[in-house]
Amino acid sequence: MSQNQSGELRLDQYLKHFDYTVTHSRQVPGAPDAALFELVRHLDFSSSWIIRTLFFLRGLGTKNLNLDAMVSGSEFFLLEELPSREVVIGGMAGPQLKPVRIRSAPQFLEFADHNGIKIAWNFLLTPGEANTTIVSTETRVACLGPKMKRRFSIYWFFVRPFSGLVRLEMLRILNKQARAMRAATQAL
Repeated sequence: MSQNQSGELRLDQYLKHFDYTVTHSRQVPGAPDAALFELVRHLDFSSSWIIRTLFFLRGLGTKNLNLDAMVSGSEFFLLEELPSREVVIGGMAGPQLKPVRIRSAPQFLEFADHNGIKIAWNFLLTPGEANTTIVSTETRVACLGPKMKRRFSIYWFFVRPFSGLVRLEMLRILNKQARAMRAATQAL
């Protein structure tokens, strides 16, 4: 697992205490290595009509559907990457759920806007059985005040299934790309 000296995930460094969480995982071919990590880190999910539709309905851009575009926009930021192991992405919003642009990992850690929220999610690569990798993604949300927690609970009730569907689609696409990459490598 992607852990520091105290046994924590890198995700724990950014959002150890949270109000809501959801985790998904998928077994993909091959051991965790640099090539698989690059697939995860630069994952392109534009082939999914489900993701395109859900992003459109949420008012998000549907032109560049990949992790690189997500972390270069105004809603999410690449907090940390531990090569071949874990990618951690963060997002913040103020009291009106308007995104707060993140410019650094320390800014994310220090953000404490009363009645705001912090979101952190990761992709974690863990060795599986028989030359496979378990790729998991966990999303965590911390509400910064009781008013936001009440408000966000309603939002989360409706959004959580669709957020989960997006993560499952990302993992499905990753599995397909990993299989194609491994097949191409074996053909050489």
